[in-house]
Amino acid sequence: MKSYKIIGILFLFIIISSCSISKKISKNLIGNWKIESVEFVENENNTEHVINTIKGITNQSYIEFTADKKYKLHIADKELYDTWTVSEDGKQILSSETERYFEIISFIENQLILESINSKSKVIIKLQKN
Repeated sequence: MKSYKIIGILFLFIIISSCSISKKISKNLIGNWKIESVEFVENENNTEHVINTIKGITNQSYIEFTADKKYKLHIADKELYDTWTVSEDGKQILSSETERYFEIISFIENQLILESINSKSKVIIKLQKN
């Protein structure tokens, strides 16, 4: 009987700590993030022209994550809006409406590195918090 209590306590601890990781990342994510660089690791349909254009406009681009779980992606003169959540394990940022997700490669203080993967390309995005 004692072993069931210990297993139950360990299980509860794992659940609580995973929730706190997600909440901590969500809290630290809120704010403006300047896109420092975009690296195409694999690309099937992107021409060199498209890749160079995206790399050339990163200095004007940013993502704003808000406390009400919305984000605005500003690239050059275009803005895209969506909602976001952080996965329970804190390893992904999920985009609710477009069903897109970003793997969190690194999140250290004011620097965030994301990996976006879809069926045709893999992109590494480096962001710096303003």
